[in-house]
Amino acid sequence: ARAIQGPIPQDLGYRGAKAFNGNLYMVSFGSFWGHNRVLQIREDGSGPFEVMRIGAGGNGNTLRPITVHDEKLFVGTSNNDIFFTTDPQVQPPGAGTSTEGWTQVASTEDFGEGEPAAIGGLWEFRSFNGDLYVVMGKATNPEDEDNNGFLLFRGRPVPLDVKTRNQFGWEWECVVGPGGKYPRGLGDKANAAVSLGVFADHLYMGTFQDFAGLAGSGSFQYLLSNLNPCQIYRMDTQ
Repeated sequence: ARAIQGPIPQDLGYRGAKAFNGNLYMVSFGSFWGHNRVLQIREDGSGPFEVMRIGAGGNGNTLRPITVHDEKLFVGTSNNDIFFTTDPQVQPPGAGTSTEGWTQVASTEDFGEGEPAAIGGLWEFRSFNGDLYVVMGKATNPEDEDNNGFLLFRGRPVPLDVKTRNQFGWEWECVVGPGGKYPRGLGDKANAAVSLGVFADHLYMGTFQDFAGLAGSGSFQYLLSNLNPCQIYRMDTQ
């Protein structure tokens, strides 16, 4: 391994990594420079090369999930925007937002009404049965019970005549949450998020409870009454 030298670190951490078309891609999380990056490390060990910059100018937008779906590389931001590329390109030098070669398929309006902090934030992606599944994690807020619990959506590109088609040509269907087949948090609003895995033609979901959010109520009774064992669910192709 080798460190990239410099007086001020450009990245404060890395949120995810994915191999795609022979190269490795990593998304950064947090920066003193005001932007976050998708980095490309090539098979020959060269790099890292910036293939996306986002959130410049003091914007709190950071990069979150990354996955491969339908032979495309997808990334998501903390402002709930989703982009893909089929051929990641090295971006022009600079410190500003640069998304050359990327196509947007979703914005926060596709996942509910309100600011990203109220809706929740992109937590994880998973490709399953031809759709892109998207988890919206939501920090537990004892003062906003109605909006606690994770959400799960699945998205796909659709023709022009589909009424639910968004401005980017995609449809985002709620599976878990308002209007979906299942309620927020799969009925347990302390389930702040789930981790996804595909195995034997099923989509598995392992729950994550926000202990800090539950404890933030300041009530030991509230914590005990809402803190439940974690669960594992599975969904078939239907």
